[in-house]
Amino acid sequence: MPEMTNIPKGELEGLKERARKLAGEKSYLQLALSLMNRLSAVPGLENTIGNILSIVLESIGGANISIYYFIDDDIYYADVFGKRTTIDRIDNGLVKKVLENREFIEIEHAFSDTKMTTPEFTKASTCAVPLMVGADIIGVLKMEDMHMSVREVREQFQPFFNYAALVLKNEILGHTRLKKAYDKLSRTNSELEAANAALEKAYTDLKAAQAQLLQQDKMASIGQLAAGVAHEINNPMGFIISNLNTLRKYAEKRTRFLDVQAGGLEDLAKKTAPENGTTLDFVRKQRAALKMDYITGDINNLISESLDGAERVKRIVQDLKSFSRVDAAECAYADINRALDSTLSIAWNEIKYKAGVIKEYGDLPQVYCNPGQLNQVFLNILINAAHAMETKGEIRIKTWAERGCIRVSISDSGQGMPPENIKRIFEPFFTTKEPGKGTGLGLAIAYDIIVNKHGGRIDVTSELGKGSEFTITLPIAPEETL
Repeated sequence: MPEMTNIPKGELEGLKERARKLAGEKSYLQLALSLMNRLSAVPGLENTIGNILSIVLESIGGANISIYYFIDDDIYYADVFGKRTTIDRIDNGLVKKVLENREFIEIEHAFSDTKMTTPEFTKASTCAVPLMVGADIIGVLKMEDMHMSVREVREQFQPFFNYAALVLKNEILGHTRLKKAYDKLSRTNSELEAANAALEKAYTDLKAAQAQLLQQDKMASIGQLAAGVAHEINNPMGFIISNLNTLRKYAEKRTRFLDVQAGGLEDLAKKTAPENGTTLDFVRKQRAALKMDYITGDINNLISESLDGAERVKRIVQDLKSFSRVDAAECAYADINRALDSTLSIAWNEIKYKAGVIKEYGDLPQVYCNPGQLNQVFLNILINAAHAMETKGEIRIKTWAERGCIRVSISDSGQGMPPENIKRIFEPFFTTKEPGKGTGLGLAIAYDIIVNKHGGRIDVTSELGKGSEFTITLPIAPEETL
């Protein structure tokens, strides 16, 4: 057996006391560790505040547990009853003292002054605890009407308070970073919304400007063709007026002859048979003198010619109205061959002195399109073809259907273009015409209408001295692609 060592009684009591103290400290540390783990279990600032309050209430007790904490320059208050608010200043004297002294402060109460109702307690205290991380105070924890002394609270819960301050600081920093990120994101979203609104307005303005530009180009084209259109209308109107004047003279002569004829019939009724020959001879002479037989034959010709002229005027006016209409958003199924004829009618006086037109129209299905816009495209290409003629030449228009599309080819025997111009012909305001003879927008608008608005394609080939050819490809229906 090992030899027993005699330990003095006083020293043995000291060892026992130290063992009890170590056991107590171990118990406190185990409690603190358990509370720390619980506090760390659920992250987030609101969760951390709620956990601190509930842990202190359960572990220390009291009528109310509250916490004051700081985020930037703002003061926040929370208590165990669920109140959460921002306050302008701290009015509680105890909390203010803790902020100034940065140490535990306790105020004892007589039992009658407390909210506690358990008769076994004779006194209670309110304690305010600074939550410190290094030299920085993160907040103040206030425990009202508790039945533990400041010494007991410090001995048992100081590690927890230190850890709670650290966790709270980290959550506040995280909250601050998140709030700054959120504010930045909100500002960015606001800026993006403003930029998007500006873009939408710019797009709306651009669409309005584009529509206005298209209409201006139409009006400019009509203005250039106005003299020719006036001539095309004036020509049939001239012979209609002439025919109407002739018809008026014919009507006057016919009226005079009818008067003579009526008088002769009255004479025949009054005279005897031998005298009738004289009256009939007079009527025949008047018929010849007034050219009644010629008038009778010519009246139908005049009426037919006038009706044809009126029909030509009507057709020109309808084509002009169709071409110049403003309803740019109107789409429908249309006959492309008819659209080409309509455009030729408008531009005919500009073309007929420069070129003969050969039409090779194929059998086309109707195409879903904006007829007014396509008329503008055809007009721009036809007028350009006419202007490319130095001497009288030829314009050939060919249409055909192919693989779900229709194609329109407009070629001329004009002077052609050099390669450097071919690359630029669809640029806005680019023109090779003399000043005053073009806006430089015709082909740019044509490209926009065919490619962007109709999902088609426009190709051009040209050779100097031989002429140019524009080929337009359009899908038959909007769902079909090229």
